[in-house]
Amino acid sequence: MASITNQQCGICQSLSKAIPASKWCNDCDEALCINCNIHHAVSKATKNHKVADIKIPQFVLHLDQKLKCSVHQTPYELFCGSHKSPCCISCLKTNHETCTGFESIDERIKREIPAIANLLDDLTERLKTIETFYEKLYAEKEMNMMEIKESYQNFVEDIKTVRIKVNEVLEKLENDLLNKLEAIASTHETSIKQLCLEIETNKKRTAELLQGVLTLKNQGYNTHVFIGKNEIQEKVSKEETNVEEFIKMKNLNCKKIILTIDTKIQELTSDLRVFGEIKNSAFSSTVPCLIKKQAQTPVFDKQKLILKKVQTVPYEKSENVEGCAIMPNGKFVCLYIPHYASTDKEQNDGELVHFNNNGSINSSIKVSSWCFDVACITDKKVAVTSTKHPNIIIVSLEYKRVQKTIPTENICYGITYFNHRLYSYGNNEVQIRSLYKDEVKKVNIQKHGSTGLGDYGFIAVGENRIYLTRGHDTISCYDTKGSFLWEWINPSFKFIRGITLDNNANLIAIGRDSNSIVVLSPDGKQLCEILEPENMAYPKAIDFDQMNQKLLICDEKGGAKFFSIAYKR
Repeated sequence: MASITNQQCGICQSLSKAIPASKWCNDCDEALCINCNIHHAVSKATKNHKVADIKIPQFVLHLDQKLKCSVHQTPYELFCGSHKSPCCISCLKTNHETCTGFESIDERIKREIPAIANLLDDLTERLKTIETFYEKLYAEKEMNMMEIKESYQNFVEDIKTVRIKVNEVLEKLENDLLNKLEAIASTHETSIKQLCLEIETNKKRTAELLQGVLTLKNQGYNTHVFIGKNEIQEKVSKEETNVEEFIKMKNLNCKKIILTIDTKIQELTSDLRVFGEIKNSAFSSTVPCLIKKQAQTPVFDKQKLILKKVQTVPYEKSENVEGCAIMPNGKFVCLYIPHYASTDKEQNDGELVHFNNNGSINSSIKVSSWCFDVACITDKKVAVTSTKHPNIIIVSLEYKRVQKTIPTENICYGITYFNHRLYSYGNNEVQIRSLYKDEVKKVNIQKHGSTGLGDYGFIAVGENRIYLTRGHDTISCYDTKGSFLWEWINPSFKFIRGITLDNNANLIAIGRDSNSIVVLSPDGKQLCEILEPENMAYPKAIDFDQMNQKLLICDEKGGAKFFSIAYKR
């Protein structure tokens, strides 16, 4: 039974040398010392291998102490069938005189290898679930902090706008309200920061435990898993319990500030005592508790997509619809541009129309005539791209104006919002933006085929997957590092104008010129196709409401239709 702390270089061992290893090659499945790693890194056959530092968490090192008998301090050599535990030779004379069913510890471990592998897979999945929970929760709190700051800034502006219209007598009331607003916003921000620190601490602890399990799994420490499996499982179970207690003990509700301007302020009555009102509010966290294992959704080779129209929203203006997005509250937006937008005119005649749940128009906001796609960020905020200007504009639906313009290096076309990040595509590159930290991660898309992707394209994002349209009849799938995974090509499916994902990670795409809808499974297999969906004339924009399982499709004439969807074998 090899010791983790005495990991030796595999190459040197074959040359009868005992040199401590500092690296591990996942491709060779072998430990490397410093000198061997230098040669390994430049060798033609191995220079592209994935090599990692041998970093062993403390709890894994602790398992080394369990490889020896705690009484006699000699290595375990046998497994006692009666006690169901390992023992050393010396223990035979003291504690196992009447026992039966002895076997070599090495032979026992060989028989347990499948069970050990299954255990490590299970522990890895459970720890990754916990890690994902903390990551999403932390991202949500970052976004919540940004929203609190934005609410603070917007409310300050509102307060000052009202204040201009009133008499100087109200100056004291204004200052009192601003101070109260600042105090509440500061309190919320402080509490969220403290919660984020606790989340980060828990996440680091989980990551260390996950690293340990992956070390045991990837480097073949089956003996250590066998000896210490109860302790490892206890640690993982404790982490799961910690998450449950964390959810119970901590208030994970998202903070919110509500401002109500007193209507009496405009009447300037003598009994006016306050400028407005600041309230504390909260709404439930959108991060689901991922600890409970979910049954995997079955994937059939072929399915029938059943569409049932549940709502029709006409739009009287004859404009080109370019994109649509559904809000978490069920409202939705459509992006319309005039027909002349193909010229070089610099106009702001595009419209972002905000519809209520019943299909009535809530508001219409002027945007550039060159807008291309839209993505929902929150109930009150969307992001829009432009084919003429290298920027992304953030539009406030609450204040009915462009709130922010984010400059980009290249023109952005398709855009989507996933896991508190904006994903935009353009110039063979996907940019991932954190709106809270103003951080941008660039993912170069791996060229595939003779033409590559090009500039133009729509984007959809799921767990560890990026989907892009290429040309008019091709959809490509990549991992989050930009590496090519699969491609779907169908020349009869003409002019792809939008893609989205349903609750089962199936990709739904629309073909404008073929007047059809296609559904692809996560592995790129075509599940079904619908030709000429009900009363749909040349679909041009699509989005899916995962909360209510409704599909929104907008046609070339500007009309919008909601469909309920179901799959049937």
